[in-house]
Amino acid sequence: SLNIHYYGTLPERIKARCVTGGSSRYFVGDIPIYDVIDGYAYFPSKTNIYKLEISNFTNIFAVGDDSDLLAAYRTIYFDSPENRKFNIQLVSSILDGTIIYPGQEFSYNAVTGPRGREQGYKLATVISHGQYVQDYGGGVCQVSSTIYAAVRLNPNLRVTARSPHALEVSYLPAGMDATVSYPHTDFKFVNNYSFPIQLSVYADDGCVIVTIWRVH
Repeated sequence: SLNIHYYGTLPERIKARCVTGGSSRYFVGDIPIYDVIDGYAYFPSKTNIYKLEISNFTNIFAVGDDSDLLAAYRTIYFDSPENRKFNIQLVSSILDGTIIYPGQEFSYNAVTGPRGREQGYKLATVISHGQYVQDYGGGVCQVSSTIYAAVRLNPNLRVTARSPHALEVSYLPAGMDATVSYPHTDFKFVNNYSFPIQLSVYADDGCVIVTIWRVH
């Protein structure tokens, strides 16, 4: 896997060139960047790598122990049905701002609680027992998976519970997803830093953007 060294913001949709044989495509929002060479930012999306002139980014932050930004990842849901978009935005708003103290274990299910009709979630497609079915809260696994993708970039964040979907998902490469189902199937990780960290989860404009920050 590629290590993310920078994080940049694209203020508007712009087409980036694919350098690994795929077709070029549009990006917007916050982008995890693994390298900056000769004025170009290189960043992964699914199985391809794209490049874009750094002048297109409004901000580029370094990621790592010397930065307040410890990890970042982005997935897209532009083409999702409205109910799925709603569920993604609802659960993201609940998770956003979560503080995890040194040695504390984050639990997705503990923070979000039940995700059924009573909590305001809508019917959308989920993967259950290897099949696509309709259930309340469909889409929340994209958010847990995006958090997992960010967490696995940082060795000081140790995953303690994670299960893959029975079928591959479209928004992340194989092996990078983390399914959740309240209350039994959870996604958890431990903060092994000596300081608190904060989880920022933003879902809008067809993007789920997860950033993990040092709390002073």
